[in-house]
Amino acid sequence: MTEKKGGNFETSPNGIRGIVGRAYSVTVILQDGRRYESTPEKLRAVPPIKNIFTVYKELPVGSSTVGKFVTYVETQDSDEAGDYYKWTWKHFSTRIYCAQTVIEFGDATPIKYRCCGPCWSIDQCESCINILSDQLVNGRKFSRFLLDIPYDSKEPYYLAVQQSSLSAGAFKFWESLNGQVNNGGGVFNSPPAAVAGNLSNVNNKDEQVLGYFGASAIAKKIIYISRDKIEKPPIPPVANFTISPNCFACKEGYFRTPHKPEGWID
Repeated sequence: MTEKKGGNFETSPNGIRGIVGRAYSVTVILQDGRRYESTPEKLRAVPPIKNIFTVYKELPVGSSTVGKFVTYVETQDSDEAGDYYKWTWKHFSTRIYCAQTVIEFGDATPIKYRCCGPCWSIDQCESCINILSDQLVNGRKFSRFLLDIPYDSKEPYYLAVQQSSLSAGAFKFWESLNGQVNNGGGVFNSPPAAVAGNLSNVNNKDEQVLGYFGASAIAKKIIYISRDKIEKPPIPPVANFTISPNCFACKEGYFRTPHKPEGWID
């Protein structure tokens, strides 16, 4: 595998591809010669996403927005018992400003700089661990909460949802991690030692190795959520800045990208 950016590794265009029903493992060799291996993971199938729907809920007076769209994903589970799921989502929106001055003291007005080219903001839940076992829904159609979409604009809301299959071991790992996160912190805090993964040092079994290697099938769905049917107008954002005649480049990062999102409609 080749590292592309920020710890993300990919196979070559003609390299290995996951096949449902096969088992996979990973070997990591560090520059100092240390060798780590995972236990095999069977790649399980995942059903397609049947639907993504919202339920509008008005919020009390004084809230930051008039209301929100409670968003759910709908899936048909297979008749086979022992299916496990994990969901993630991303929201992209057009980004107008790519930099601004920081005012630490006084009453000066911040200055914002427009993006020199096309740019999109990325919103995703950093600490959400949304998983489910089919123990109570086996063979049935079910819905799962995804996120609350704010009613802060009449514009359609771009949403990309990813539904992944998990092995029983991966589900237990994420379930344990979710318990630790809810009890004291976020995923970016130091991982607690109690959450055991499936990787080990080949020559030193006593070394604690954090993380989990999994193999997942993925179903994706990209939709635009309509927000123009609500009678009450959204609360407009408060603009308290001046605009510079200069611009800043849109740099690729966790929260922004200069590359048009998949399925984006201009």
